Amino acid sequence: MKTIALLLLLCGMSYTPPIYWEQMTLEQQQDVLQLEGISANAVEYYEGNSSNAEDIDILSLLETLIQPQSNLGVKAFYFNVFNKVVTTSDGKLNQILPPYIVDIVVNEPQYILNYFIRNSEMMQTYASLLGKAFFNQNESSNGLCTFDQFQNQLTRETIDYPQFQTIQAEFFYFIQKTINEQRRDEHKHS
Repeated sequence: MKTIALLLLLCGMSYTPPIYWEQMTLEQQQDVLQLEGISANAVEYYEGNSSNAEDIDILSLLETLIQPQSNLGVKAFYFNVFNKVVTTSDGKLNQILPPYIVDIVVNEPQYILNYFIRNSEMMQTYASLLGKAFFNQNESSNGLCTFDQFQNQLTRETIDYPQFQTIQAEFFYFIQKTINEQRRDEHKHS
C-alpha cells in the first residue's frame, strides 16, 4: 500500500488509504456513534434496537448512508450500516437497493473498490444484486442506469487509479455472470 501511495504521489495524484469500520477500535467506534449530527436511524439500525426493520424508514436511511461524508469515521460507519442493509435485504428491498448501490460505488469508487479487495464476498453480493437488477431492467428500471452505462461511468471514475483495474474487472465479471445466470434461468422457465 505504501508503494502505491508513493507512486501516486510521484505521479501528482494523492491517495490516502481508507479506513473502514472494522479497522477502528471500539473506542473510536463509540466516539463516532456519539457524534452530533449522526443519523439516529443509522445508529438504531446498526445497534438492532428496533424490533422490526420496518420500524425504520429504510428509504430515508439509504439516502443518508450514500451521502458523501468528510468525516472518515462517519463515512466508515455509514458504509458499514449500508453493507448491513445489503447483506440482510430480501424481497422488495432487493429491488430497491440497486440504484443506491450504483450511487455509492460511482460516488466513492476508490473507497468501495479498495473494500472489495479486502472483502470479495461483499463484492459478489453487490454484483449479484446489480446483475439481477440490470437483467430485469426492462420490467421496471427503477431509475437504474444500464450495465454498459455503469461500466463506463465507473471506469471513467477510476481511470487514474490503476491499482483498481483488477478488482473492477472482477466486479464487472461477477455482474455479467449474474446477468448470464438470469438469462439461463429465464430460458429454462420458458
